[in-house]
Amino acid sequence: MAITVLSTDQVRPAERAGYWSDIIWRSFGRLRSDTYGDEDFSGHISQREFGAMRLSRLDASRHRVVRTAGNRGPAT
Repeated sequence: MAITVLSTDQVRPAERAGYWSDIIWRSFGRLRSDTYGDEDFSGHISQREFGAMRLSRLDASRHRVVRTAGNRGPAT
């Protein structure tokens, strides 16, 4: 079974917060990410699927992830 790795490493520092927000939104179901404006933000998610289940390991700089009733799309 293949492991999928999603990372901010290939993204320019100025674009990492938006890229990470999109990864979080798509990977974990309508969650918003806030990197507190950290220009040195770095994040990695390793994912492996086992039938209908997905196991994820997340390693990232300081950030928070929240879900609110009004979430309509990723935000930076």
